[in-house]
Amino acid sequence: MIRTLLPCLAWLVCAPASAEETVAPPNSWAPLFARVVRADGADGVVTLRYRDSAPEVTVRTEVVRKKGVADEDVNLPKRQVLQGTQGWKLFEVKLRAQDFRLRTAEGGEVEREAVWERLRPGAALLYAKKGKLDPVYLPAFRPDALILTPLVEPARVVVAEDEALPEEPPPTLALFKAADPEGPVLETVHVLPEDVHHSVEGGDPDRGKVGKVVATPLKEPLYSESRAYYPAGYRLVVTDGAGRPVEGPWRKLKRGQLIVVADFDQLPPFYRGFLNKDVFVISARRPE
Repeated sequence: MIRTLLPCLAWLVCAPASAEETVAPPNSWAPLFARVVRADGADGVVTLRYRDSAPEVTVRTEVVRKKGVADEDVNLPKRQVLQGTQGWKLFEVKLRAQDFRLRTAEGGEVEREAVWERLRPGAALLYAKKGKLDPVYLPAFRPDALILTPLVEPARVVVAEDEALPEEPPPTLALFKAADPEGPVLETVHVLPEDVHHSVEGGDPDRGKVGKVVATPLKEPLYSESRAYYPAGYRLVVTDGAGRPVEGPWRKLKRGQLIVVADFDQLPPFYRGFLNKDVFVISARRPE
């Protein structure tokens, strides 16, 4: 079981449902909400910043428990396990003009002569960081939203916080499965934001030697059939992409429908500015 803690909720990876109940998962990572920091048509380089998942993973040594034997017994074997906490950091990438393509969510390619006009500093765009974007995500966004897709994945660096970008983590793009609005519980299928697999290399826990964490980039995304449990007293609220309440949302939502899951009562304007007015945004309302 993989468990990822987010503000106000916990995502639990469950066993796959039966074939007739399964919602087909997206086949790519979701796009990232990015901002143009610098763009120089003369040099042909654009610099983007975006917030992305950055889990902190460490190695922990634990005793292998045996029935009838006290944990303090020095002869008990020990093992190494990974311990991770979910986190988010601000990243920056630089891309050359020949190393990316720019288009809109409705599919229109931005011609080369217009690229630098659209990529002005401060412009907001979606970044398909792995060079691939499943079309299942596109209905969530305004038709004119820009999507930058790298042809060569650039190196990224962590940068200091930028007040032009919200501190809150980005919302989750997910496929709806079921909900109990009074529970409140929300079931979805979504791709996990992490794009690396962590493992332990070396070490000898019985001799007090700790191994090291190895991060191996994933070639394909991992997805989660998830159930989000919110604290008692909260309730699920559904708005449209413009922030207006949706009347009778639980009758309108269809299994497999693309939704936006926000971790906070209010989705920051930067993120909401990307959204199609018809997409459903689900969040948990705190007790008043």
